[in-house]
Amino acid sequence: MHDNPEIHVSSAKQLMELNKQREKEALRTKAAEDKAAKISADLINLQKESNESARKALEEAKHRTEQITGMHTSKGTDVVDIKPNFFGLGINFNEIWRRFKKWISK
Repeated sequence: MHDNPEIHVSSAKQLMELNKQREKEALRTKAAEDKAAKISADLINLQKESNESARKALEEAKHRTEQITGMHTSKGTDVVDIKPNFFGLGINFNEIWRRFKKWISK
């Protein structure tokens, strides 16, 4: 059973002090609830930022992997062709241009 403190109050002054204590306690409770809500909101925002950072890092890693894979895979195209051409030697300018663009994009 809960004791009702108002039963034990013998004067108006004691009742007023009891009410002040209850108001202070209510204010402390409200302040604690507000602080807990703010901390929860901050944690949610940090989680969102963390997820966004992880997503960006994953995309960047995927892009780098594609670049490295593209650099190491040969399409079988040579820059210099040795076959019957003008003076017996030919230059593939399209392949030179592609390799130059890859080199610049690094």
